[in-house]
Amino acid sequence: MEIDSTILDRVNRWALDRPDQRAFTFLREDGSERETLTFGDVSRRAYLLAQQLAELAKPGDRVLLVFDPSLSFVESFVACLMCGVIAVPTAVPLYGQSAERLAAIAKNSSARVVLTQTKLLPSL
Repeated sequence: MEIDSTILDRVNRWALDRPDQRAFTFLREDGSERETLTFGDVSRRAYLLAQQLAELAKPGDRVLLVFDPSLSFVESFVACLMCGVIAVPTAVPLYGQSAERLAAIAKNSSARVVLTQTKLLPSL
């Protein structure tokens, strides 16, 4: 039996072996399901994003991930793994906070690209 050595190996294997099996579930505060992704979903969505990301960054570049808690973060993180870039996860600045902290993280990490959610663009 072959042992998968990385997270990406495992995601790819499970996307082939069990594409319809639930991989991730994001819960609301009351414990009810908000979002669910299967292994097939994760693989497909991350692959599409990785293709776009590969046009903007090369392997080894850093990519800033700025997401509200969601499964979009998971897709983006896996996409980074797929195209060989280094994910730099960071928290979304809270309402009323300046974006200076985020700018400092981007500068210190030498991030070439920022991935985020459309709804966060006006505040960033």
